[in-house]
Amino acid sequence: MAEAIISSKGQVTIPKEIREKYGLEKGRRIAFIPEHGEVVLVPTYKNPVARMLELRQLLRFSDSEIKAMIKEGKKEWSHDFS
Repeated sequence: MAEAIISSKGQVTIPKEIREKYGLEKGRRIAFIPEHGEVVLVPTYKNPVARMLELRQLLRFSDSEIKAMIKEGKKEWSHDFS
């Protein structure tokens, strides 16, 4: 587990081992997602659909699996804004 300290300006330095492991480079955007009383940091992508297609090639998802993930994601996102 890696830890960081929040500065007086609300800034946090992501530990080097985490940045390297997840490819978090200068200029990379991340999202802060509140989840069950915690905050999850997630790298964001300019084009999430292109990213999903890229992952599909790496992980070999079928069309039906991708459609199911999109459907489930939409359901979860709608709960976040209700």
